[in-house]
Amino acid sequence: MALQNIEPINDQLADIIVRADEPWIETEPGKAWMKVLWTGAETGRWAALFRWSKGYTAAPHKHLSDAHTYILKGKLQVRDGILNAGDYDYEPNGVLHGATVALEDTEYLFICEGPVLLPGLGKDPKRITCPWCHQQTVTQTSNEIDACTIITVVVLLFVFWPVFWIRECEDELRRMRRFGIRTFFLALTML
Repeated sequence: MALQNIEPINDQLADIIVRADEPWIETEPGKAWMKVLWTGAETGRWAALFRWSKGYTAAPHKHLSDAHTYILKGKLQVRDGILNAGDYDYEPNGVLHGATVALEDTEYLFICEGPVLLPGLGKDPKRITCPWCHQQTVTQTSNEIDACTIITVVVLLFVFWPVFWIRECEDELRRMRRFGIRTFFLALTML
């Protein structure tokens, strides 16, 4: 029996290794740090380690995707429950959080399938500081129809327009099946 080819599809693929001595990013001076382990540009997924000092309280937020939390050491109060070292928590898309509190010095692994919505960000511009690089920026949202949107709509109409007529021609298609294709085309030429 021949062996299956196990060569990689893309020879540029490689493991991503984050060493233990990689620096932690301070997100709240003296209270909270994070270490980004991986980000998936194609999917929006990301993985990070978080380290919180006892008493640190994370702001309320909403998960816009599934998330997984595994407590490595310490204790967190999440909503009405308490997570201890070794506990795993799955949070489905749309979960709302009140404040999350570190009841002890805590480290946990967090894997998120997409974005997390932080409070106070809406349509109005807000000045925010990036927790990783500490660069300040102003948020901006817009509702504009650009050329890409128009092209997408035209292509979708072109591709799916025939699907609309299938329902309209359903009776004709049944007749065609019943009487044969020649009878159907003969009937069309008589119209």
